Amino acid sequence: MRIKLYDEEQLIFFPLYPCTIDINYPQENVVRPYGYINHQIFIVSNGNGILKVNNNCYRLSKGDMFYIGSNVPHEYRETDKDFQTSYLSFFGNGFENIKKYYNIADFGVYRNKNIFPFEAQLKSIFENFGKQYELSVVCVSALVAVTEFFDEACKKKCSPIERVYKYIENNYFQMITLEDILAFYPFSKSKLCHDFKREYKMTIFEKIMEIRLENARYMIRSNPNIKLSMVASSCGFNDTSYFCKIFKKFYGKSPKNKN
Repeated sequence: MRIKLYDEEQLIFFPLYPCTIDINYPQENVVRPYGYINHQIFIVSNGNGILKVNNNCYRLSKGDMFYIGSNVPHEYRETDKDFQTSYLSFFGNGFENIKKYYNIADFGVYRNKNIFPFEAQLKSIFENFGKQYELSVVCVSALVAVTEFFDEACKKKCSPIERVYKYIENNYFQMITLEDILAFYPFSKSKLCHDFKREYKMTIFEKIMEIRLENARYMIRSNPNIKLSMVASSCGFNDTSYFCKIFKKFYGKSPKNKN
């Protein structure tokens, strides 16, 4: 990680100041109950992980982009050993205007985006971050990176099948039927099932199960003493025994096994 520090008198000239940056960073588990002082933008450069914000968990896969605003409580961690991120943290009063322009919330997860323009800009900043460039060059480069990130992240509305995924991700803890999804999906049931499997390489109900189990594993790892009945009910399972059976089938070990 590379860090840039500023003198107080420097912080009146530019709308945005980069603070920390890294490329292909082997991401350790991060827990920030009070958030982080700076805004952060990420791409997942390798592997898989989980982001938790506002008591919701979001799966992170290679190529995903995500943003966390300053002082927003959050945590993120690996779900496999190859989880790596490339990121930039920054601050500055000018970001409020950027947020308004793009209509950005306090955080966001963005999938199926073209990460390469932002990634290239991030690598350029990283290579020059420690060099004695003029302050203007560093700040303008970071501003370009941030706008490229949100240009891509906010470029278009979700496709119908992406809205289905978001619905599942936000409602995995309750019963979900195809009829629930068809209430907002504008095509037929057969097209829904076909398009979803083509996009995500599994059926809707397989994806629901995967998300439920990943959230369950996350809860158990976060609190090893938690009751399995609470984990099961919190992740959409009405029967604890069935939950334990499916968990073992999926991960090859019982949820009671803390190893």
